Formats: sequence, C-alpha cells, structure tokens
Amino acid sequence: MVTVSIGPLALSLDQLMMIFAFGVTWATAAFLSRRDELALGARLFDLMLLALFAARLGFVIRYFPEYSDNWLGMLDIRDGGFSPLAGIVGATLGAAVLALRHPGARAQLALSLGTGVAVWALLSTAAGVMREQGAVLAETPVRTLAGEPVRPAAIRPEQPRVINLWASWCPPCVDEMPVLEKAAERYPGVSFVFVNQGEKRARVRGFLEQHGLALPNVLLDPDSNMGRRAGGQALPTTLFYDASGQLIDTHVGALSRASLRSALEGFDAHDLKEKAP
Repeated sequence: MVTVSIGPLALSLDQLMMIFAFGVTWATAAFLSRRDELALGARLFDLMLLALFAARLGFVIRYFPEYSDNWLGMLDIRDGGFSPLAGIVGATLGAAVLALRHPGARAQLALSLGTGVAVWALLSTAAGVMREQGAVLAETPVRTLAGEPVRPAAIRPEQPRVINLWASWCPPCVDEMPVLEKAAERYPGVSFVFVNQGEKRARVRGFLEQHGLALPNVLLDPDSNMGRRAGGQALPTTLFYDASGQLIDTHVGALSRASLRSALEGFDAHDLKEKAP
C-alpha cells in the first residue's frame, strides 16, 4: 500500500503518518495542559503551521529555478513540495521560543513532542514493511497500445523507472502530463512509463492526439489492477523505482517541475544526465 483514499481525499503514506503523528502530539498536549491557563494544544497548532511554512519556503528556495516562469506555483502546495529539514528547523526554533516564553510548560511541551516523534518513528518502521508491496506494482501485467502483454519492470530494466498511474478524466493528470513529457525527453537515462487506469485503447489514443502528447511507454491497465495494489484509486499516483527495482518514492497528486525534480534526485546522478541539446 503506497496511497490511502479517505472519501475523495487521497494521501500518501508519509502524509497520513504526518497527520496522525501531529494528532497524537496535539491530543497529548491538550490532555497535559487541560488544567493550565496555557492552551498548549493551540500553541502546537501554531507550531505546526510555522513548520509547514518553513518547509514550503525551504523547498521553494531549493528549487527556485523551476518556478522562474510560474510565480504563483510557489504558493500551490498541492504539488507536495516541502523540505523536511527546513520544517524541522522551523519547528525547533518555534519550540525553543515557546519554551523560553513559558518555562512552566517545558515538561509538557517536551513530553508532547517526544510522544509525537515516537509515534512517527513507529509508523515509519511499519510503513517500510508496507512499501514492499510497491515493488510488486512494477511486475503487474498490463498491455501496450498495440495489445501486447508487458510488465512495466521489463521496460529498460537497467534504468530507474518513473511509473505514472493516470486517466484522461482526471484533471490533475492532464495538468502534469506536459511536465512528465518534457522530463522524459530531458532525462534519457530514466524510463518514464505511463499506465492508464481503466480506460479503453481508443479513449487513450484519442486523449493523446487531442492534447498533442508524445509520451513514451503508454500502457493500458483496463482493470485498474495497479491502482488497487497502490492502495486505492488515487490519481495521479507516480512511483519512483531505482535501477535495482526498489521503490524509493511515491507522489500522490499532480507533479510540478520542482516536485518532480526533487523526486528524481533520489536516483543516481549518472542517470540524470540531461539530453544534449
């Protein structure tokens, strides 16, 4: 399981773990400070917002060139672009200020944050086991547009792979297609594979022609088997495999140039050599 669907909301495992860990942290703080004048739970909510702001700012600074022609894209957090290190620095500074201003709440603050970190560590360990299922996705049999059976893992097996699960009726899928198309041309050392979920061949061909897309390795998964094995019908979902076939990252939702670049940096630098102009 690499994604989780909650009604119309689709979350990656990392996002779900972060939300749950913060919920535990907030509940612990609210319980410990229930008889105090200091609303520690509310202060921790402010701390979370500070951490998110710092994480987004750090990401935008790191990948600023990718936003050079799309300034509004810096504000669009739907691309999932956050810097964990910048978020941790922001949260640490905020927690330090909070502890200095409210000395009597230091023990409660430390216990609440410690509980949240412990829950995060436990969930991360469990998620490592759950992600092993992701390796099976690349072995799921699908078909080419010509109707021939193929496994995504068999496409240039010596290269790292980016497997994109998409459908023509999905607006975020349409939005990210030009980004992925340009990346596939830019990085010949990476195999980009586009696995359509649940649509007929004629529909897929018509979509590609309508949008003028020249995508490599377009495959058909008429029964949406890969989507179900990914943990739900969350589209688009993009899976990143290294050259050994190990799942190293998952992205739920539309990719921006910046968030795609961030995910690709998990590959070997040799594979990210750009195509000569």
